[in-house]
Amino acid sequence: ERKVDEQITLHSGEQRKVQKEIAKRVYELAEQVAYKQLGFEGGEVIVPDLEKERKRLFSEIHRTIKDCFAVASYKDVRRSEFNQLLLFIQAWRPKLVA
Repeated sequence: ERKVDEQITLHSGEQRKVQKEIAKRVYELAEQVAYKQLGFEGGEVIVPDLEKERKRLFSEIHRTIKDCFAVASYKDVRRSEFNQLLLFIQAWRPKLVA
């Protein structure tokens, strides 16, 4: 039975929760980066730069999840690792780009 539990992956509700957490984290970080890079403290953000940053962050977080959890997609993460995955996403920071 334990062997079966280790093979069960996330169900659709858990996958949706992961998608929402990833989006929340990416939007939060993209906004921080865009404001900082553009030197704003409360002004307007140039939308194309923000969209480009979001795209880069989405790609990077998905790649990092795949590497850290040794899966082809976040959907393949084991249910037993669901809470660990959520904590990972919430704490995730992108690599610094020179």
